[in-house]
Amino acid sequence: MSYGRRLDKNVTIEGFFRAFNLINTQDELNVDENYTFDNALPIVGGDANDLKHAKSLTDNVTQNTTLKKNLNFDHTSTLTAPRSFQLGMRLTF
Repeated sequence: MSYGRRLDKNVTIEGFFRAFNLINTQDELNVDENYTFDNALPIVGGDANDLKHAKSLTDNVTQNTTLKKNLNFDHTSTLTAPRSFQLGMRLTF
């Protein structure tokens, strides 16, 4: 929304108001898909239930230790920007 007023032949002043994300919808943009940050062999043909049985890999040797799970795994990591407003003035000459 804006309102402008001509001051003389070559000069105009304008005030404006902008609203972003007016209804404040916070949609999910990104989900953390990293199960772990440890080195591990891939689970061929596996699914999400097989992740808890994955073993760590150290110096190209499979270790019999379970992986340290990323606590943020499968949680939202990015949302859309919340509602915001912009108010300003513009002088054109």
